[in-house]
Amino acid sequence: MKRYIQFGADPNKISVGIPIYGRGFTLADPNNHGLYAPATGPSLMGQYVPEAGILGYDEICRNRWPEVTDPQQKSPYAFSGNQWVGYESLASLVVKVNISCKFRVFEASRCRSLLVKKLKTLVDENQLVGISS
Repeated sequence: MKRYIQFGADPNKISVGIPIYGRGFTLADPNNHGLYAPATGPSLMGQYVPEAGILGYDEICRNRWPEVTDPQQKSPYAFSGNQWVGYESLASLVVKVNISCKFRVFEASRCRSLLVKKLKTLVDENQLVGISS
């Protein structure tokens, strides 16, 4: 975001999307699960989203796979065997909304309401699947 603004982008015209789903891949080597690990295609289709490579946040939570948070991107990914999924967590969502607020992409009042709305959605989904946040 900082680079867009440095190169002249109007912060009021930057669109920030915050998905409540994950993008998944089938790893070429289950022992290599880091970021940018080679993949052979999309992940297996989940129980609720009828498309390979996309898992709903509730599906990701229910899997209870080991989670790794990338220190640079501040975003988590989870993996199990040859399946891998990247997504937003409560913590990464807070970081990204705060960055958007810092660069004035949202008005201050909208920042708080957006953060509260998204966090409420994620917390509600966590409670549905019995996961503490």
